[in-house]
Amino acid sequence: MNRLLEIGFAPAGHWLLRGENVIYELANFGTQRNILYAFVCDGEVKYVGKTVQTLRSRMNGYQTPGNGQTTNIRNNALIKASLRQGTTVEILALPDSGLMHYGQFHLNLAAGLEDSIINVLKPEWNGQHMTPKETAELSQGEQDETEPAKLKHFALTLQPTYFQQGFFNVGTGQSSLFGSDGEKIEIFCGENDPSALTVTCTVRGPEGCIFEPA
Repeated sequence: MNRLLEIGFAPAGHWLLRGENVIYELANFGTQRNILYAFVCDGEVKYVGKTVQTLRSRMNGYQTPGNGQTTNIRNNALIKASLRQGTTVEILALPDSGLMHYGQFHLNLAAGLEDSIINVLKPEWNGQHMTPKETAELSQGEQDETEPAKLKHFALTLQPTYFQQGFFNVGTGQSSLFGSDGEKIEIFCGENDPSALTVTCTVRGPEGCIFEPA
């Protein structure tokens, strides 16, 4: 872990057990995009990854993995097993400040460092000690690291109360699509119409959004 701290990684948060589920808590870098992160168990680096999403969104994937998201499912299970054994699981992060350039071109710090860190530290959860079949499955699942989540659809009936009080609620099955408490989202009302209304919302709690003017 010290070698990561020496190059600028800093504590971002940690994982906890809540009943049968794992949850994360972030104190830093939650809204940072294009970021390197690491899972560290009792001082030992277990996993290194990068994401173009916000760090919070990426951790959401590990906390509540979707069907077929191999990386998310595997790391969720490994985090849970470690916590059950009484091992601490910390989250370290290294954000890209955007200041590094080669000529006029931006150098992506996260993309440039990830492979080298993995090759040197050989984190156990990155796949070095897996069978060929497990490695192939994990490589397929690594698409989760860089590709934005696919659009999800569900029906929402706008009741009169929503118009009068300026909020709407979604069910627990869809709440994960709206980000975490305090995050901003935009709602576009209309289709292929430049003049269509755009509403900016702030997520409040796990099941609702409060409308704010765009």
